[in-house]
Amino acid sequence: SGELFVWPPEGLEVDDSIQLSTALAAPTDLPQETLGASTTATSEPTQHLSATSEPTLVLMDSVTDFDWSGIAIGRSRGVGMILNNCSNVNAAHVDARGFSGMAARVTGGSNVTLRWWNVSECGAGGILISGGDRPTLTSCNHQLLDSEISHTDNWVTYEVPAVSQQGVGTTVAHNHIHDVKHHAIRQAGNNHLIEMNLIENTLLECWDCGAYHTGRDLTWQGNVIRYNVNV
Repeated sequence: SGELFVWPPEGLEVDDSIQLSTALAAPTDLPQETLGASTTATSEPTQHLSATSEPTLVLMDSVTDFDWSGIAIGRSRGVGMILNNCSNVNAAHVDARGFSGMAARVTGGSNVTLRWWNVSECGAGGILISGGDRPTLTSCNHQLLDSEISHTDNWVTYEVPAVSQQGVGTTVAHNHIHDVKHHAIRQAGNNHLIEMNLIENTLLECWDCGAYHTGRDLTWQGNVIRYNVNV
């Protein structure tokens, strides 16, 4: 009938609001190995389904020349925002919290900038930015700037970094990353920049980790890490 009946907890008043998550369930016909995170010695981490099949609150696919600003997203059983093969897109002043997955994932495309994001209370990671072409070292020029990211591993507690860089030529700068159980920043690929970030209260529960973490592939070169503070 489309009606939902709720037995409220003790102490709930008539005028109190109740918030529910809204997102489609993940497809059940996908291979089991695509549903979790995996890492091999010669490949970059795989932490997601395809951009068009995974439950997400906001999906931008092949979008160009677009500005998204001042919108709050949250409380969903999936990823907050996926930007797949987008170019010249700016997403700014975004409040993203309460996802069972990551807050945002940028894959492919070029010149996507996430700026002034407030990310917290996610289940399996914060923000992933990935793009470019490694064989030709073509940069994607994606950026994550001036954002606060915390408490991004409430469901999965390992290998779900607050920030993940993959591909070629991404920038993570002027961010405040804090209160995560495993990596603050995980990096794979070439010619990335990490600078002027403040990292606090990380590595809280897991071993074999670092506030900044990379490795397992000697071809991941050209990366620059400078002027960051870890306390």
